[in-house]
Amino acid sequence: PVGGILRDVSIFALPKTHVYDMGIETLLDAEFKDADLKVEFYASDAGNAEIEYVLTDNKGKKVKLEQSTFALNNGLNANTLPIKNPLKWDSEHPNLYNLTSIIKKDKKELYRFDQSVGFRDVKVVGDRLLVNGFPVKLRGACRHDIHPTLGRTTTAELDSLDAVLFKESNMNFVRTSHYPPTERFVENCNRSGI
Repeated sequence: PVGGILRDVSIFALPKTHVYDMGIETLLDAEFKDADLKVEFYASDAGNAEIEYVLTDNKGKKVKLEQSTFALNNGLNANTLPIKNPLKWDSEHPNLYNLTSIIKKDKKELYRFDQSVGFRDVKVVGDRLLVNGFPVKLRGACRHDIHPTLGRTTTAELDSLDAVLFKESNMNFVRTSHYPPTERFVENCNRSGI
């Protein structure tokens, strides 16, 4: 029974050649040393278009990629970028990289966008949660998007403040309530190690 617009709404136009529904996985090897950065997405009106990736670490330094440019195909695309010994993400060391995806057609850039990437492997083995092979004891609480004057609407400042307060309370996980959190809140948690 939640009514109204509770999240940001954006309208934007894409060129005829575009990518959508992009998903990123970080597949660490058995020793949790090297990784494959797997990027899957769909493309429309690919023609002779291509996608170029630029990966930078948290200091803005470019990571050398064996192959950075791939041809676009109509429909599903899957690209794998082998990464040698990336900094790993965990709650005490929330190392994040920035992946810039650049869409080009006829060697001309159409547009680009950025996404944060944390190299991590999260598994449940028996009754233990493992992050990059190490057991993690969960400390956290539930979060409801409720404000005394805004109701269930939230702001960028509140999303950031909530992540800071969780981290300052020595928590490493948050259970969001019965509706999806804002992307801002998830990104704040990612940067904070939650």
